[in-house]
Amino acid sequence: MRVVAVGGAFRGRSTKKGRVSKHSPQSQRSGDNMENQSTSNANNAFQLQNLNEELKDSSSRASTNIILNHDFSEGLHSWHPNCCDAFVISEESGNPEGIPAKLSGCYAVVTNRRECWQGLEQDITNQVSAGSTYTVCAWVGVSGAHHGVADVQATLKLEYRDSAVSYLFIGRIAASMERWEKVEGTFSLSTMPDRVVFYLEGPSPGVDLLIRSVLVSCSSLAEFDSRSTGSICDGDESIILNPRFDDGLQNWSGRGCKIVLHDSYG
Repeated sequence: MRVVAVGGAFRGRSTKKGRVSKHSPQSQRSGDNMENQSTSNANNAFQLQNLNEELKDSSSRASTNIILNHDFSEGLHSWHPNCCDAFVISEESGNPEGIPAKLSGCYAVVTNRRECWQGLEQDITNQVSAGSTYTVCAWVGVSGAHHGVADVQATLKLEYRDSAVSYLFIGRIAASMERWEKVEGTFSLSTMPDRVVFYLEGPSPGVDLLIRSVLVSCSSLAEFDSRSTGSICDGDESIILNPRFDDGLQNWSGRGCKIVLHDSYG
């Protein structure tokens, strides 16, 4: 046996052939469990980072979001449970018993559901118009699902004065008890109903529906807002020639008056 000291520690290497170091099954399982746990923690951290980035992106687009109180920061203001109960969990209060810790943050809990169609709704009649296309993105989860997952879908309820109520499917996702999932979809109205209600529904009776945030934006409005902001800030896409008067008063003229260019050094 030759022993070599490296940095204050000793490493031994046998000179005999055919000697193999073996690990017991218990230590092997322990190592596998630690590796699986490490991988799970890394995945959870990655998913949480993605969620936070998407929520920040949603917040940055709040000016085009037609949903009021989209992140439940004002409790259930503007939201209404549909034949069931609902309450809001604040980020500071922590999760109540029965809701996985992985589903954290400020979110609404829709409970005491006895039918699949029971959920949380908001009237968006005054926020939409016929002919426009709207994009929907909602972060959802479930609690109490028998198999750990349950379908959650976004739906529009369209009410007409002289005809039966109709429903427009937007999108569906298999929501999880382990992490927030995203329901996505688009919708467009060919005619304008008397009342338009957006709501989230779907899980089996007895399963609680959890909602983190909802974003509904008009695609054309969002595009216009983005272009407008870009042209104002950058000036690259502006249709106005010499918008910052870099070339003096070139391309500008006074209408019935005299104009003068002043340089400011203040």
